[in-house]
Amino acid sequence: MLDQNIDRLLWVIAAVGIVGAMIHTSDTEMTGLLEKVFQGFHAKIPKF
Repeated sequence: MLDQNIDRLLWVIAAVGIVGAMIHTSDTEMTGLLEKVFQGFHAKIPKF
C-alpha cells in the first residue's frame, strides 16, 4: 500500500519538474510567448 503511494508521489514530483523545466525553457527561448498567453487569458476573463 505504501509503495504504491510513494510511486505515485514520485511520478507527480517528476511530472511537476518536467513541466516546470518546459515552462522555464519556453520562457527563456521565446520571451514574449508567456506574455501573449497571459494577455489572452486576461482578455477572456470577465471583469466584475
